[in-house]
Amino acid sequence: MQNHLENVAVKRVMVGTDRSETAEQAVRWAAAFAERYGAELFVVQVIQPQNPASTEFGAAERTRAAAANDELTSHARQLAGERGRASVVLDADPAMAMVRAAEQEAIDVLVVGNSGMAGRKEFLLGNVPNRISHNARCTVIIVNTLPSGDHTPGPTRTAVANAELPPIERRQAKRLRAALEELGPTFSKLGQILSTRPDLLPAEYIEELAMLQDNVPPMPERDVVRVSEHELGVPWEDVFESVDPSPLEHFHI
Repeated sequence: MQNHLENVAVKRVMVGTDRSETAEQAVRWAAAFAERYGAELFVVQVIQPQNPASTEFGAAERTRAAAANDELTSHARQLAGERGRASVVLDADPAMAMVRAAEQEAIDVLVVGNSGMAGRKEFLLGNVPNRISHNARCTVIIVNTLPSGDHTPGPTRTAVANAELPPIERRQAKRLRAALEELGPTFSKLGQILSTRPDLLPAEYIEELAMLQDNVPPMPERDVVRVSEHELGVPWEDVFESVDPSPLEHFHI
């Protein structure tokens, strides 16, 4: 069974970088992924400004950012040829700057490295990769760029592997996804979060859980009414003029 990305058009791929070696691993992975689909590759670097834009030092930062943009564009062209694009952005919030850039360029898949996501504390508090995965409207793939014990890059596992896996592993992954769907929105959200963590789960589980990002069964109308009336303590007609029974489409919980 192939991942759901195989059934949709992937025309634009974006990857974030801070020009570090670990970030470069994610850039190279994204370049190979974009080449596989014949997609455009957008390499984005977000620099956090240290000085007000109106000051002389702020102007100097903009000048350095422009020079960095030229260098990054050259790098993107080396990786993807005419499909390569690049942009250097000055922004105090790298995560949301990446999200806005992805929306502006109508990106289909946004790739980020998982540097900084190794610990439970970082995962819960929401660092840059985690915040991107929660706020982006496109598919997000987090690749493993963390060093292993011998200080070499660990294997990258993603939600787009094509290799056929043993049937029992597929069945277990399917059962987990189905169980999370049955348990309701909170557990579906947990599945969405786990689908962005190929450093924690095998590829077959990532593939199945990634389906929860855009293919979650809606809650039945009767359940919505029952919960609403229980919380309100009165019939819903006493509070709402009307309720549209049709679920919203493409709504990420």
